[in-house]
Order: sequence, then C-alpha cells, then structure tokens
Amino acid sequence: MPRRRVTRRKPRRKVTLETQNAKYRLANKVELIRPLNLKPLSVMKKFVFYNTAEVLNDTSTAGNAQQTQFVQHYLNSPWISSDETYARPGAATWRWNKPMTVHTDNTAANLGNAFPGMFDQPSSIGYRYQNICIVGAKFKVTAQPLVDPNVGPKATAALFAQVNAQGSQLDTNTRIDDLYEMPYTQLRKIEGGQNNNGDLGGNTKSASIVIKYSPKKFNGLTNIKDSSKMAAINNVVANTGYHPQEKDRIVFGIVPVLTNPTTNLPMVKILLQVKHEVTVLFSEPFSNYNRAPVHVMADASTQTDLASGDFSV
Repeated sequence: MPRRRVTRRKPRRKVTLETQNAKYRLANKVELIRPLNLKPLSVMKKFVFYNTAEVLNDTSTAGNAQQTQFVQHYLNSPWISSDETYARPGAATWRWNKPMTVHTDNTAANLGNAFPGMFDQPSSIGYRYQNICIVGAKFKVTAQPLVDPNVGPKATAALFAQVNAQGSQLDTNTRIDDLYEMPYTQLRKIEGGQNNNGDLGGNTKSASIVIKYSPKKFNGLTNIKDSSKMAAINNVVANTGYHPQEKDRIVFGIVPVLTNPTTNLPMVKILLQVKHEVTVLFSEPFSNYNRAPVHVMADASTQTDLASGDFSV
C-alpha cells in the first residue's frame, strides 16, 4: 500500500494594523520638527469683551417725543465699536463704564476698543500675524430696569438686537412696529421699573438677548478662509490695522413699546450689560507658486496689497 504524502500548511503571518497601514509605518520613520524660533502659520484664540452702561432716556429736547437709543458693534472685526450716533439723542445719555472709541482704518492697531489681550502689549498676538479673521461669536446683552424714587412714572421699554451686513438703517424715530418687520431682529420687553402705573416697589425683571454669529453661515460662504474680504489686516511694518472689507454688525438698544397713543413720558432708566465672545483665527499669507504652503514674511512692498484685501503674495 503506497504511503500517503503529508503536506504541512505554511504558517500564516501575523498581520497587525501597523503592517497594513503604510502611512503608519511612514509616520514612525519620518518625523518633522518645527524649529522653536519659527511661529506656527496659524493659531486659534478666544477673546472676551465685557462692558456696562447706564442708559437714561429723555424727551425734553425732542418735542416731548420718545427717543429710541442704540449703538452699533462689529461682529467680524477685532475692533468692537462701530457707531454711537444714536446713543445720545437730545439730552439722553448712554454712559459706558469703559469708554467706547471707534477704530479707523490705517491708524495704530491699539487705537479703538479691541478685544482685551489682542493689542495690549508689543508682544501681543495681534501684532504677530497679518490676517485676523473672526470665525465665530456669541453676543449677549442684558437690560435691567432701575428705579429712581425722585422721578415719576416712566414709559414701558423693550430691549432689541439686530444683525445686519449693510449698516444700520435705524434712527431715533424708529418704532417697535418697524423692528418687528425687519429680519435678524430680536426683542424682549423690560418689565417693571416705574412703568406707567407708577409702581416704585422695585418689582423688576431683566430682559436678555443672546445671538450666536457665524460669518460662514450668515454670508453663505463655503470656507471662511477662502474669502479675503472677511479678515482684518494688520500691517506688521507700520503696526496699523484695517477692518474687514465685508463688515457684519450688531445693533442693540432700547425702544418704546407703546406707539399708539404716543406718550411724552421718557422710557425707564436701564442698566445695560454686554458680553461679546469671539473665536479668532490668526494667520499669515501663503505663496501660491510652491508645491507646499511656504511661510512668506511681508515687507513694505506687499502692505498695499494686504490692505486692499489681497492675501496672495
């Protein structure tokens, strides 16, 4: 009887994740180390701005008519204040704890109200990068009515906030009915605080509005970094700053609730609190003529292009 041939199976090689993934093996062999003296091409930081104001309405210099009071702040710029033309109509006042000043283009970056920590010191991060882009924001405004026992009853007021991209079309004659017809607008009634019933018992209720802002969604962009007009420019040679060419703003203030019949009573005195939080992307221009992004330092010859919003070098 012929002898049966016995074959042995070749031992199966143990396959691991490391042997299957070529990228993993390459990563273990190649290691790129960034020099300590070379800053990152981009960095993301969070900043918070907080301020408080006393808003006092007055009708004595406006033909005994109520005056809508409001201010404008930028949502996509490192400099906050935009316009306070209608904050103090007539004898009305709007007193900030920290004075608000507007930054104008091609002036020193530390002029105007910027977010704390951005341009405070020569070594601050705002001076180290040319492109400053707001990628997200959260804005909260709270209005608390104040009781003044030395003054008689006041008219009922409402807190409002509106986001716009073309600049505010409001004025002191704007009424609450107009605001209800406008998009991206929120209103909250301020309760108590010497309303028409003359209640001085201090039974008040604050009004608060929270707005979450995304420049990408608000402007219909696929990638915020692809639009050069959405970023502010820092001239690293002259240390001057430029607002983004496309500016988004938030308008907030107080407006009378009753418009028919009209009343000659001023609105209730308001303690206004503002908290503005932003996420900021600091970056440098990139060269488009290389196979890989290469850090390009700006000089005086490129600042004109950067100020105009052209990020290419």
